[in-house]
Amino acid sequence: MNLFKAPQQKHKFCLAAPLAIDKTVNLDICGSTQRIRMCAERRGLPNILIVQAGPGFPLLHEVNKFRQCLNLERDFLVTYWDQRGCGNAP
Repeated sequence: MNLFKAPQQKHKFCLAAPLAIDKTVNLDICGSTQRIRMCAERRGLPNILIVQAGPGFPLLHEVNKFRQCLNLERDFLVTYWDQRGCGNAP
């Protein structure tokens, strides 16, 4: 028996429903190309904008983690906006 072995914890993940809207769009804003991703479980939901917290954090790469933790797409058309020059944004 190993007294120093930490007990394994089972993580309960909420599986997000399939999306009716899942679209990545490039926007030209005053000559600067920026990228957004729009996600929702169904059409006709109110919009909510998620803006990244600071430089160096590519938000669009983390959409699946946000979906699992927050599940906002159930009630909103969520638009994730990547900062210019971050992640895949030009």
